[in-house]
Amino acid sequence: MKYDITHIKQLLDDFYRGETTPAQERELSAYFAETPAVPEELESDRRLFLSLSEAAIPEGLEESLIKMIDRQSVRPKMSPLRRWAKMVAAVAVVGLGVGTIVRTLHHEVAPIAPTDDTQYYCHLTGSDLSQEQIEKQTIAAVELLARTLQKGEEMSGNGYN
Repeated sequence: MKYDITHIKQLLDDFYRGETTPAQERELSAYFAETPAVPEELESDRRLFLSLSEAAIPEGLEESLIKMIDRQSVRPKMSPLRRWAKMVAAVAVVGLGVGTIVRTLHHEVAPIAPTDDTQYYCHLTGSDLSQEQIEKQTIAAVELLARTLQKGEEMSGNGYN
């Protein structure tokens, strides 16, 4: 049988996009099986189709895949309480991380005998900050994180899974 190389290339494009029918895939398999000398740019495609034609599908594979998909689709939805608990845990972990970083920075630059008007150098902003300013910025950062997590949950439509 004589094959049109342009048609074969179009079928290959459709195949790699997942848009071919079983009949078109059989046509591609037949082309590569019956044509010993294919153009060089189609050589890797030829090897692929020849190896696919040699591969045997194990008995019962389709049924076991269908059962596995059915088990996955029956997974129960997460309760709102559990989603909320996950969100609180995430905020707590981030808060602890931010607190640890602030505490570490505080201990690195804290004077021996701090007073209420003691200034601390902030490496991030390159300015001096009071203890009160540091606490306010930490609270603002945690609140921003909480708002961002809330916005993400609202955008996802079903919360964290």
